[in-house]
This record gives sequence, structure tokens and C-alpha cells, in this order.
Amino acid sequence: MRKRVLFLSLLAVVGLFLVACNKTTELTSITISGADNVTLDFQATFNVLDGVTALGNDGVDYTDQITYVSTSDITDDLLDTTATGNHAIQYNVSVGEVLAQTWRYITVSEPQAEEGQMLVNPDFATGTTGWDSDSVVYQADGGTIALTNEDGALKAEVVAGSNPYTPRFGQMNVPFENGVTYLISFDAKSSAEKIINLQVGELLSADPYFTDFKPGVVIHKTITTDWATYSYKFTMNQPETNHRGGLLFELGTVESQTVDATMWFDNIKVEVSTPDADETAPAFAGVNATKQIYVDSVYDPMAGVSAFDALDGDVTADITYVITDENDAVVDTLSTSAAGNYTITYSVTDAAGNTQTAVTLLSIVEAPLDTYALPEWRAFANTWEGSDVSLYGMNGQMVLMINNANFYESWQLQIIQDQFALGGLVDNEGSMQLVAGQTYKVTFDAKSSVAGDFAVQIGSSLPSWVAYHSETLSVTNEMQTFSFDFTLDAAGDYTSKAQFKLELGGLFGSAVAGDSFKLDNVKIEELDTDGVTFIDANLIVAGDMEKVVYQLEEWRAFSNTWEGSTTTLAGINGQMVLTVTGSNFSQGWHLQIIQDAFALGTGEDNVGSMQLVAGQTYKVTFDAKSSIEGDFALQIGSSIPSWVAYHSETLSVTQQMQTFTVEFTLDAAGDFTSPAQFKLELGTLFTGAPVGATFTLDNVVIQELDTDGVTYIDAGLIENGAMDVELYQAEAWRAFSNSWEGSNVTLTGMNGQLVLNILSGNFYEGWHLQLIQDQFAIDGITDNEGSIQFVAGETYRVTFDAKASIAGDFALQIGSSIPSWVAYHSETLSVTTDMQTFTVDFTLDAAGDFTSPAQFKLELGNLFAGAQTGQFVLDNVLIQKLDTDGVTYVDADFIVNGTMDPTPVV
Repeated sequence: MRKRVLFLSLLAVVGLFLVACNKTTELTSITISGADNVTLDFQATFNVLDGVTALGNDGVDYTDQITYVSTSDITDDLLDTTATGNHAIQYNVSVGEVLAQTWRYITVSEPQAEEGQMLVNPDFATGTTGWDSDSVVYQADGGTIALTNEDGALKAEVVAGSNPYTPRFGQMNVPFENGVTYLISFDAKSSAEKIINLQVGELLSADPYFTDFKPGVVIHKTITTDWATYSYKFTMNQPETNHRGGLLFELGTVESQTVDATMWFDNIKVEVSTPDADETAPAFAGVNATKQIYVDSVYDPMAGVSAFDALDGDVTADITYVITDENDAVVDTLSTSAAGNYTITYSVTDAAGNTQTAVTLLSIVEAPLDTYALPEWRAFANTWEGSDVSLYGMNGQMVLMINNANFYESWQLQIIQDQFALGGLVDNEGSMQLVAGQTYKVTFDAKSSVAGDFAVQIGSSLPSWVAYHSETLSVTNEMQTFSFDFTLDAAGDYTSKAQFKLELGGLFGSAVAGDSFKLDNVKIEELDTDGVTFIDANLIVAGDMEKVVYQLEEWRAFSNTWEGSTTTLAGINGQMVLTVTGSNFSQGWHLQIIQDAFALGTGEDNVGSMQLVAGQTYKVTFDAKSSIEGDFALQIGSSIPSWVAYHSETLSVTQQMQTFTVEFTLDAAGDFTSPAQFKLELGTLFTGAPVGATFTLDNVVIQELDTDGVTYIDAGLIENGAMDVELYQAEAWRAFSNSWEGSNVTLTGMNGQLVLNILSGNFYEGWHLQLIQDQFAIDGITDNEGSIQFVAGETYRVTFDAKASIAGDFALQIGSSIPSWVAYHSETLSVTTDMQTFTVDFTLDAAGDFTSPAQFKLELGNLFAGAQTGQFVLDNVLIQKLDTDGVTYVDADFIVNGTMDPTPVV
């Protein structure tokens, strides 16, 4: 019986074991393996399923259920590896409700030239391979190209654009060697006779976009309707070895001929050769036919001038020039101290004796006055009776200039500040809220080319004139300070805000064109509660008539800097001013004012910011003037991937500010999905322009036609078209300059930075121009009293951000000026035109005497020595001290308002 019981027990155990082994694992996941990212050679054979497996967590192999999707060309599981670049493949396995997916990225390398050849696929045996790269093929300006292979040749269906290079095709990465002459040959024919431009060089992704391997050498070929072989030679002469360049076939407008055609190319060859007999003279670059500079300008006839020879390379060092005056007499040394006209004849000869000459007609002219807008002030004149005046700022003063005079009553000529001048919409609405019973003091400086009486009028013109106070004063041709007090009637009604007016019609009753009135330092103060002291009532805005310069964050300028052109773009008293600082413009696009996403900081270079709508009608308005009169272009369009004009218009500008209005309707069937840039192209206008030439822009607005078909409303497409900026006092900081020697500066907070503007400079020592924080800057009580208490033996770190309109050296000075200057630490630093962070560490002498509180100073006089104008920007000033751990720096709480935060000006 024991054996039977044991046998039965064993059967039970075995039964349980069999039941456990027959239980199936549930499928919950599938793992796809072998789909790694790979890089393949061009034309390599690649099966996208080879090595790719799928295994479920249940142990079942699901490889045979793998599917895939891809935007690339895959036939019978073989990837088309004649298509270079990246290919994305998504693998999928779906079993019941379980789905597995993974992505794979396959990169096909660019093809390589066969051994002994310099080009890839020169006979087009493998289709368009090597010639259809997106980085080389270019379509823009209405130019298009479609490349296919036909009967073993490259077929190009061409619609010619407005430039030679629109469109183009070609091949880069050809291993040209310096000093070697190459023979380029190819077979070609065209459905219509067509001139093409042939280039050799490297395409670049940024300015100047192209490095020419044969600068100054232009090669055009006329392609006929029959197959023929064409060839040319060039000698590679570059400063350094460059294997990145190649051949370009440019099929756009050449020699003013725009021809659409179907073209065929074959058997393109690059072969080492020998140079032909050199019969071609060098080519000049940077020589303007005419050039204008201002009296007392610094002028170098060789600035921006170069020469290149097809065989000898750069021959700039061999250039000579001769200067002759208006009487054809040779001038040994050109002086710019007086106006005059000169001829500069350049000459250069290559090693073979070929000589090239070029001529510049140079004019030295008097510089225009440095004038600027005063948007807070306006002039009124009886223009309907022929009077005409101009009002502007100059050298920190207001100038009212008489252009034509027909005044016979005082009110017929006025200088006014009111709400209308300050940007209000209602004519003659006042801006000053005066208080009944209050005593006020008016002060200002003035002079006139005509001596006599004028009137100060303070009162309200709404609904008709009510004088709150009137005062008659006498002015001469010497600047003098005027000051008078008045008390308003305690029972008077002054609820209507007042205008501030100078009535000058009687003074200028016998004036002639060119007479002027100058005004400065206008202030209205009110008597304080002590009955003695007058304090600023903050009733006058911009009474100092200063030139306020600031950055326009929403706008940018573009110029052909690679050819020597440079510009500055700044806001000046509510207007944009573009100033030419280096001039070598020859095409419209060489100089541009732009608003786009790149300028606004919301996108990449050349990405537009304006979303226009097909079929919509728009109105563009702006005010502009230029120191040089002529034509410029308004361009609205997209540069991504290449320029497409949505609207273009040529306009004419003068030296007088005028309002431009342009209306246009977009094609209802057009594609305007790519956001547009707003551009003014000025390169043609400023061709041959002198350094200092300016273009002024203001009040840019784009409106769209409302649904009523009549009214235009702001489309919200332009940011800061008014060219304004928030200006404020940056408390606890002050500027010092040698004003007794004619220097004049302003210090302003702007966009969280401290901006020092030089209006007129006469600096020749470092201390002549300083930015300072001290107790005097903080409370204004004791001049030069320091505010920073340093401790002997401590280690400190000074950090700040700065940039300047001029690159060069300046000095950080920390020390005490009482009773005379003692430097605690001094360091010379170098600033550039780009904002950078400066860090200075120093340890004070443990035995030194630092009981006198220190000033923080930046001495800028040497940096701006010789400069008439300029700008220095400062931010994030901080002084830290080394902590007790000997490693960490902690804020020493020495600097007040180092972040330059605003205390708004009322």
C-alpha cells in the first residue's frame, strides 16, 4: 500500500507541473532591433530590412510582420542611395492591440569623384548626381531651373531671373590647387541662343556669400542651338588653399538679355593646363567713378581699393596713383582743409607688362550742419500768406530758420510746446496743468539774428485764446538768459491746460531768408512751500534741446561690409538716422534698412515678420529725407529660401522730410505664406556717397483696407515705426566732461542701460570724459565725495558690461578725490562696438589707508580723443568681495542701481 500511495502522489505532482508548463505568456510589447542610424556611401546597395528584427516579450519572432514608411524612394526594400543627405524610415509591427514603432535615419554621403577626375559624374552617366545639390542650385528673382537627365546629358529647363545667377547649377568641393592653371570645357546646346555667365569660386552661407577664384575676370559664353564645345582657362590664385569651391553655370539675365530656354550640357571637364600668353590687364575693385568727402575728413585714396590679376593674383601692392587738381597740376599731398575738386588716376601693371588704369573724380565739400529733430516742439507760421520756416535742433539748441518771411503781426510766427506738439491729436490743446494761486518762474536762453521785442505767451487756446500770463522781452544777437516770475490769480480758472508759446512775428516783420532765432534751456519752476525756493514743476519737456541718441531694437541696417561699406543706425529724437561711415555701394541691395524677425529677435537671418494675405490691399506710409537726393526702392517680400518680391516700388527722396504713400493689392491666387520683410534699398541712392551721408526715416505704418472697401486700418505689421524709445534718468550716476573747452555730453537711461552720448567732443586726456558713481551722484551735496567704503587687505571683483561706438582703450579708476586724487585701483581695458562683460579682480594693500570713501569712475577721454560725437553704453555694474572661504565672491553692496533701472522722467 505504501508504494501505491507514493505512485499516486508522484502522479499528482507531475500533473501540476504539466499544467504550469502549458500556461502561455501574454504579449504586451515588441522590441525592434537592428534599426540603427547609419551613414552610407553614394550608390551603395542597402536593403532597409537587412538585420532588422522584431521580438515579442512572449518569445515569438515577429520579424516577418515588419512594415515601414518613408518619404524617400525605396524599391523592393532597396533605398535609393543616389539621393544624398538624410533619409528617415519608420518601422512598424502591429500584432493585435500591440504596436511597436521606431525611427531610423540613414545618411547618404555626397558622391566622390572617380580617381583621376576632379568632378563627380562629369558625363552625367548617373543622372543629375553631383550637379543638383540644394546648396548649389539657386532659384530667385523670378528665375527657375528644372534639372533632369535626357539621353545621357543634363537637361535644364530655364526661366531666366533678373540676375545672372538666378538661376544657376554647378558643383562644389572641386580640389583646385593654388598656382595651377585649369582648362574648363563642356559641351552644350540651347533651344534658343543664350548668353550664360561662368563662375569659379566658393559659395558661402553668409556675407559676402561668394569667394571668387578669378576676381575681375568675367567669362560669358553664347550657347547656340547646335551642340558645340566651349572652354576657358583660369589660374587659381588664393591667399590659402581652398578645396571647397567649384564650378557655377549661371543662366539668368546676362548682358541685359533675359532669355528663357531649354538647355543641355554634357562632358564637363576640369583639366590641368598651361596658361595662355598673358594679354589681360589686372582688374581694379573699390575704385568709385565719383566720390564726395567733407572738409577736414581723413581720406586715404587707397582705402578699399584693390587689384587682381588672372595669373599673378592679388597685385594691390603694385598700385600707384597720381592726384591732380582742377588745373591738372599734380598734387603731392592732398589736403582736405578746403573745398575743391581733384582727379585720382590709379595704375597697376602685371608681370607680363599689361597695365590697367582707373579714375576717381573726388569732390571735397563743406559738411552739412549736424541737425536733428525736436519732436516735442513745433513752429507755427502764416504759410497761407507765403511765410515758411524750419525748426530743428543743432548743437544742443533749437534753431528756428526763416526760409521766407511775410509776417506783420506777432502771432504769425510762433514757437510752441503743447499737447499737439507732444503727440496729441487736437490742435492747440495745452500740455501744462497750472494751479490757481501758484507762483511760477520761467527761464530760458535765447538770441536772434534780428534784435527787437518778442512775447512769451502762456495760456489756453481752447475754445479760444485765454492768456494766463504774457510777458514782452527784448532779444539781441548775443545769447542771454531770460527769467521772470508770475503768480496766478487765486480765484482764476486754470482747469484748461496751457500752451507755452513765443510769439516772434513782430520781431521778424522785416526779416529775410536766413534769419534765425535760437532757443535753449527752457524751464518752468514753481515756488516751494518755504516761499523762497523754486523747484522744477516738470511742465516743459525736452527744454534742453539736446540730441538724444539711442538704439532702435526693432530695426537693423545691412551693407556690403565685405567691400568696405559700413553704417550706423540710431534713433535720434524720435527719428531713425542711418549714417554712412564707409562707402562702397554699387547696387541697390548693398545698403538696406530692414525690419524682419531677425531684427525683432524672433527668427533667423532674413526670416520675415509680416504675415500678408493674398488678395488684400495695403497702404504703406512713412516719412523720409536724405542728405543725397535721388531714387531708392521699397521692397516687401520673402528671402526664404530666396528673394520673392511681394511688392516693389521705386521712390524719389529729397533733403526735405516728406511723407510717402504706397498702395498695393496682393494677387488673390498668390502664395504669401512665407512672412515678409520690410526693406528700403538705398545702395543705388548712396553710390559714391561721402562718409557722413544720412538717410532719415520716421512714422512707418502699414494699413490694410477694411471690409467697407474705403477705410484703412492699422494692420499691426510694423513695430516701433515711430522710432521711439523709453528714456529716463538712471539715478545714482553722473557724467563729467571738459565743458569749458567745448565738450558737451548727455547721460540717459535707455532700455535698462546707461547711455553716454557725446554731442560735441574736445577730449585729449583721459579725465576729460568720465562716467562716475559717488556720493555726489547719489545725493548731489558734496562734489567728488566717494560712496564706497573699501577695507584694507580685502580682495574685490568688479564686473560690468560695456560697448562704445569707437573701439579702443579706457580706464577703470577706483579711488578718492578728497582732498586730491588717490588711486585705490586703476586698470586699462579695451572696449569694442559689441557689448562684452569686463571682470577685474584686485586686492587692497593690507597696510594701506582706505578710510576715505571711493568713487567708481570710467575715464573715457582717451577713447574718444579726436571724436566729435560718439556713444558709450554701460550696464550691470557690480562690486563683489572675496568671501571667507577664499573662493566665493559675494555682493559688497557698494554700487547703487548698477542695473541702470529707470526712474521715469515725467
